[in-house]
Amino acid sequence: MADLLIEPGQFPARHLAVVLDATAVYRALQDVDGIAAASVVTPQQCTPPPRAPQGTAAMRGIDSQDASSFIVTVTARCATA
Repeated sequence: MADLLIEPGQFPARHLAVVLDATAVYRALQDVDGIAAASVVTPQQCTPPPRAPQGTAAMRGIDSQDASSFIVTVTARCATA
């Protein structure tokens, strides 16, 4: 999946971008979804679809001046019959 990520140089100039390891991908997915692990979402239909860190690659760029960040994720999706 990491081969599908954009190049780090495509992030804004002030954002140092790095490809995340599996543990950091798990935390980044929580940041993107805005929901902590084991949280209950009401109404339930607003719960983001589950995404496994092992099927996801992510890159984060953090601005050292103001701590803003960008996260780019690529997640495999499988169709079920």
